[in-house]
Amino acid sequence: MLSVCPGEIYYRDLSCFCQYPEMCECFKPTKMSMDNDSNANSDHLQPDSIQETYAESPSTDVEKSEEYTVGKFVIVNYDNKLFVGQITKLLLDNIEINCMVQHGKKNVFKWPNKPDCIFYHREQITSVISEPEPNQRAAQLTKYDWLLFNENVET
Repeated sequence: MLSVCPGEIYYRDLSCFCQYPEMCECFKPTKMSMDNDSNANSDHLQPDSIQETYAESPSTDVEKSEEYTVGKFVIVNYDNKLFVGQITKLLLDNIEINCMVQHGKKNVFKWPNKPDCIFYHREQITSVISEPEPNQRAAQLTKYDWLLFNENVET
């Protein structure tokens, strides 16, 4: 349940914190408005679509924040070096990522023996990619993701 302005409450059956502290559209939230002349009993509540509120409010880079969800794979820039990793936690503008180790300059990535989880700022993430494909005892990026990785290395 969330209230963004007086007299309006957004609710849904399941909690989701993917865009905390803002309300996301996961699990179809419903907006309830109270009439000005009501005494807040349920007969006066009118459900509205949350879509209308989002259409009226200024855009806040919603598309970009929707990309970052737990479990997604990303390319992250740390000290001008690129790493492939999986998002493990979201905390406002900081994202915890478990990074893989690249072997040489090849398209070969492995998980380290001990998880390498570090919080990065959203601006350090260069791309969202698909899950690396298994290849013997390691994993490799798809051709498209490998091109993205190399494009970001050169810039």
